[in-house]
Amino acid sequence: MCWRGRWQCPRGFRPYDSPEIKVPSADKYFDVIRESGIVLDKEERKAAIVAQVNEAAHLIGGEAIIEEGLLNEVTNLIEMPTAVMGGFNEEFLTLAT
Repeated sequence: MCWRGRWQCPRGFRPYDSPEIKVPSADKYFDVIRESGIVLDKEERKAAIVAQVNEAAHLIGGEAIIEEGLLNEVTNLIEMPTAVMGGFNEEFLTLAT
């Protein structure tokens, strides 16, 4: 249900044009939000971040160094945990002399 006025419809992710998420009833709220990709539970988001970061590190033969403070900050900033692995040309690691 979406009401105009005091309460607005929950909206999805901005990269996906922030679609309205139709919630048929209050008891369906958590299920509907989960189906849209949003992880409401903080501990579940944190566990997903750790698992994805460890998996990404493992793929390149590395080891994830996860700082608890940064993990907590990231956990509270995101709604849909998605690890992204990137890289850059090693020539950019050299310092000018």
